Amino acid sequence: MEVRGQRRVAWMLMGLVLPICLAGGGCGLLGERGQQVQLVAGGGDGAGGDGRAAESRLEARFLADMVVGADGTVRLLGVPASTDASLWTVSPEGHLRQQAVTGLDGRPTQMAVDQRGTVYVATGWRGVWRLEGGQDGSWSARRIVGDGRRGFSPDGTPAAQAALGLVQAVAVDSQAQLIFTELTQDPGAVTLVRMVQADGRLRTLAGTRRVPAGEDQRVEAIARGFRPAPGTPATSVLLFDSVQRALAVGDDGEVYVTTRGGALAIRDGTVPARLTPAEGSGDTVAEPFAPEGCVGDIGVDLAGPQTPDLAADPAGNLYLAGQTLKDDVPDGFRWTGDLGGARDLVETLFDGTARYRVRRVTPAGEVSTVAWHAGEVGVAGGWVYLAARAESGEVLVVRTRAP
Repeated sequence: MEVRGQRRVAWMLMGLVLPICLAGGGCGLLGERGQQVQLVAGGGDGAGGDGRAAESRLEARFLADMVVGADGTVRLLGVPASTDASLWTVSPEGHLRQQAVTGLDGRPTQMAVDQRGTVYVATGWRGVWRLEGGQDGSWSARRIVGDGRRGFSPDGTPAAQAALGLVQAVAVDSQAQLIFTELTQDPGAVTLVRMVQADGRLRTLAGTRRVPAGEDQRVEAIARGFRPAPGTPATSVLLFDSVQRALAVGDDGEVYVTTRGGALAIRDGTVPARLTPAEGSGDTVAEPFAPEGCVGDIGVDLAGPQTPDLAADPAGNLYLAGQTLKDDVPDGFRWTGDLGGARDLVETLFDGTARYRVRRVTPAGEVSTVAWHAGEVGVAGGWVYLAARAESGEVLVVRTRAP
């Protein structure tokens, strides 16, 4: 009788819980299966200017980058239909502000924000720009790296007077020193990682322009550049390809740059052991943040047209967003939660043709997939921020907890 009574109570409780779970779309196996996220910005009916970010509609013909400050301030740089460029700022309290950016020469490719909130923008051949003003109206861009000439300038050249190759990516370290990638055209598609020192002069951090003349030696040097041995001097690594680049700097000063096979780390002038890209490609698992393998066994093909994105958190984890060739998105990565008016936009993202994937590499070299369909990633306060642009041009920003 006692067992029968316990069963009766259990079924009564199930009868109460089941409707609640179905109504709320949660409760594990009984509810919607997917990745729990919080809506940060986009998906609403607002004009996308000033107002509540989660109730606003954000639209862009091109989304260049997203950067998240340590306090949770989210900055989005894009090209809307009405202006050449705009900077959307979402405060930690959820207030949105959209401001036009004037004076940029070229389309923005990546931005960086220092600890004081100063914004830097890379625009391809034209160099690196700093945004000024923005208090009461639009931002004005002033070029601080490069003088508009195409070419190459050696180390020691004043940054403002330098002839440059293709500048794709920009970052800034804790000392407010500017770092950027430069794709030179002679002797070939060779990428350098360069810094603007405190004295305003250029210094190369990684990459070399020494390309062997012999074909066999050149092929061998290129192969070593994809997977350099730990301890290799960073300025001897041949980054010989023309893929899109992204940069990030950790709190400890370690510099990360995307390569064809994933990402390369630079610490104290050498390539450390913990992050060496692989040639292969690992299969995903069905749940976010579940271990997939070691970084030495998993490669990420960044050959797609979408510019990749990088972010590093204070714990030393590296987050890499890029295109993926896989068409099937596991159900565990479908975004769910209190999405409000953004739910239809989320479904559009997951049912569309574009496929983006965010991976995390821990300090121990363990790789996991964080999310799907986000081309931009940022981290702050234990949250992983994800930004995606739908084919319609709508932009959505969500965040999910990092375990």
